[in-house]
Amino acid sequence: VVTVGAAGSNHVRATALHGADQGLKTIGIVVPQPAHGYVRRNLLAGWAAGCRFEPVDGNADAVRSFVRLWAKSLRTEGRPPYVLWAGGSTARGVLGYVEAAFEIDAQVKAGLMPEPEAIFVPVGSAGTMAGLVLGCRLAGLASETVGVRVYERTMANAWAVAWLARRALALLRALDPSVPSVSLSPRSLRILHGYCGRGYAHSTEAGTAAIRRARDLEGLELEPTYSSKAMAAFSDYVSSAPRRRRPALFIHTYNSARLTSLVENCPGPEVLPRPLQSYFD
Repeated sequence: VVTVGAAGSNHVRATALHGADQGLKTIGIVVPQPAHGYVRRNLLAGWAAGCRFEPVDGNADAVRSFVRLWAKSLRTEGRPPYVLWAGGSTARGVLGYVEAAFEIDAQVKAGLMPEPEAIFVPVGSAGTMAGLVLGCRLAGLASETVGVRVYERTMANAWAVAWLARRALALLRALDPSVPSVSLSPRSLRILHGYCGRGYAHSTEAGTAAIRRARDLEGLELEPTYSSKAMAAFSDYVSSAPRRRRPALFIHTYNSARLTSLVENCPGPEVLPRPLQSYFD
């Protein structure tokens, strides 16, 4: 499996972990990002899970590395690798959050929670929002999925979300024609662009305040790249109109898996390619 992400990508590390369970080798093409504690943890955990990291300088180099690895595998093994795009944001990858929307619907129908007026999620590679948008419409929820952009606008936008959601819907309808067709126009989607700050993985004042507030008030652990920025937007939304007709829902996307044993089994940063060792300086 060849996939791509930032140096501290949860997705790349998760691909390595689950790929190893299936006897698959993972090659992670990783682009630079600001240093945070979770970056070091994910790099070591990914290596311990068997990931071979290929550091590159940026998105254009990542695409070239994809092509090179694809050709090399075809030449040496007689077949191409399985290519998994950033964040697992593919038609199949989107289905996880389609299912999440049906879980929300089931909890609403069971009386465990009111139907949310809005559901807040971060938008990076767009798969999470695409799945929730599609799932809510298939489940019949009136909740609006609100995306909070955390990546470059050329990649994280309403058109990307709609495109992924349509692909996932086409896959579902190919498997089961009884799945209804629903409207998925990008013009109907709301993405907030004012919380990204300087760019991907760059901390913001609002995000840092959200991390502190979530920890002190709710015991939630957020991180500076995705969940803190979504929480900052969520908090502003709630405080702007505290008497809304229905409450809003925050989807906490931060990884909850325990990585301690993996990190402890890693000899140290010296096993990583030299460009990645700089995150430990």
